[in-house]
Amino acid sequence: MINEPTRITENFETRIDHVIINKKDNVKVFGVYPLSISDHNFVYIIRKIGFPRGNPKVIKSRNFKTFDQTAFLLDLQNTNWPSATEAAVVNDFWSKWKDTFLNIKNKHPSSRTIKVLNKSSPWINPEIKHNFYNACSRSVKKITTKTKNLADWNNYKRQKKLCQ
Repeated sequence: MINEPTRITENFETRIDHVIINKKDNVKVFGVYPLSISDHNFVYIIRKIGFPRGNPKVIKSRNFKTFDQTAFLLDLQNTNWPSATEAAVVNDFWSKWKDTFLNIKNKHPSSRTIKVLNKSSPWINPEIKHNFYNACSRSVKKITTKTKNLADWNNYKRQKKLCQ
């Protein structure tokens, strides 16, 4: 990685100090910085850190802020519902009725698309998640503050310490 002299004297310049890496793509910045207290220059490298996130998940959900109950009920009342006498088989009737209802349901409320980023945290394992949930859940603290029992307080403190 280093392509400048790392040891400079009055007679010669050499690249005696090395940095060895296995992937150039993991390196953000590298270089040589002159030091006045030594004949060797300071060699530095800054690695890229982080983990690949992957593609975000796309989730479709309903926006209930825009839900108009009156319009929904009006659409239900004004729909030409299939009649049980029109279908020879019960499954056909059910299929027509379900399709009609789902068409109305899909209009109210409107749907929206949400991107959820895939956050990779490889250092969090199931045990850490379990301890975090136990220590940081509100129910543990509620029980502790309600009972005012010394054993509950000690348990809460121990769980909190594990969480931290």
